Amino acid sequence: MDMKTNNKESRFGSMPAVAYQQLKSMIMDAELAPGQKLLYADLENRLKMSKTPIISALNRLESEGYVSLKKNAGYYVKGSQPEEILEIMEARVKLEVANIDFVIRNCTDSQLGELDKIHADYCKYVPEVYDKKKLLMNTRFHLQMARMGGNSFMVRYIEHIYELFDLRVRFAFLPSSRVRASAVEHEKLLDALHCRKKSELKSLLTEHLKQPIRIIRKSLRNLEMT
Repeated sequence: MDMKTNNKESRFGSMPAVAYQQLKSMIMDAELAPGQKLLYADLENRLKMSKTPIISALNRLESEGYVSLKKNAGYYVKGSQPEEILEIMEARVKLEVANIDFVIRNCTDSQLGELDKIHADYCKYVPEVYDKKKLLMNTRFHLQMARMGGNSFMVRYIEHIYELFDLRVRFAFLPSSRVRASAVEHEKLLDALHCRKKSELKSLLTEHLKQPIRIIRKSLRNLEMT
C-alpha cells in the first residue's frame, strides 16, 4: 500500500471508509453518472484498492440511497425519479418542522446574526431562473437554521436529506417566480424566528417547504395529460 493510500486510511479511519468517501464524492460530483453500472474492476483501478472495502462501501451507499443493487446484475448509481424526489421533499418538511422545537429553545443571537447574513447573500443573487447556485444558497440557509437547534441527530438527518436532494435535482424545476417569492418567505421565517414565535415559524416553514412539492406535482399532472 502506497503512502497516499496510508494517508487516506489514517484520515478516514479504515479502507471501507476511504472507499465510501471517495465513491460518494464521485457520485455527488457526477463523475459516476445516474444509471451507470458500477464495475468492480473499474472501481478497483480508480480507487487503487481491493474489492472487499469497495463492496463494504457500496453496501453503505445503498443503505443511504446513493446506489441501488439489482439482483444478479450488480450495483448502479441511482437516477432521478420524480416520485423519489417528492418523497425526499416530504421527509424534509417533517424533519425541518420538527427541528423547530430545538431551534427555538437553543438558538443564540450570534447564530441568528449568521442566518441574517446568509439571507442577505441569498437576496443579492437574483437570477432569471431558479438555478443550481440559488438552490445551493437555499440549502445553506436551511442547514444553518437546522444547526441552530443544536441536536446533532436531527442535523445529521437533515443534512442527509439535502445531500440526496442535491444529488437528485440536477435541473431547474422551479419557475422563475420562486426566485423572489422564496426570498420573501425566508424573510418571514427570520422575523418569526427573531421573535421566537414557534407556532408561526412552524406554519410558515411548512408552507414554504410545501411550495416546491406542489409545483412538482402539478408538473407531473401536466405531463400525464400530454
